[in-house]
Amino acid sequence: ILSGFYNGKFLIKFHLCVISLFGRWSLLIDATETSPLVRDDAKITDPTLHRVRGEVFEAGLQQIRALGKKMGNLPVFVESFSNTAWVREKYWRLPPKAVYLPTDLQDGLIVDAVDNFLAANSVGVGSQALSRPAKLHIQANALTLYEQGLRPNYKILYILEGAEPDQTLPYRGV
Repeated sequence: ILSGFYNGKFLIKFHLCVISLFGRWSLLIDATETSPLVRDDAKITDPTLHRVRGEVFEAGLQQIRALGKKMGNLPVFVESFSNTAWVREKYWRLPPKAVYLPTDLQDGLIVDAVDNFLAANSVGVGSQALSRPAKLHIQANALTLYEQGLRPNYKILYILEGAEPDQTLPYRGV
């Protein structure tokens, strides 16, 4: 997990893992969680945090792109699952890539996070940053998180770095 702080206050965490996609290893942002302090529906107690949340988010994405490069130029994909609308909306602006999930891979699985790198690297704007490694449940393999309007066994991931977008997507009825 890569966590982002601003002046000692937790703002965001990116759940990262390495998985095999499209016949090669890839880095995946499997979920992105934000603190209640920077969600759109939160009572704004510190307007500065709302102003810098995008900057901390983008700094995290830059760290993740750099991680993919350090790991052998891995492509970086994003599962748009988040507890925060503005994060999902930012991800939905990225190019899409359809993933076919065989039935035996659905509903998540456990893999090791990239512990050593994340323990040594962190993201933050302000005076303090911290990263904590963890084992992850893979949201990208769960087809029931939210409705995407796709044919059975398909899911949309988004491309942050290093892959070609799909020209067509496997929507139901198309």
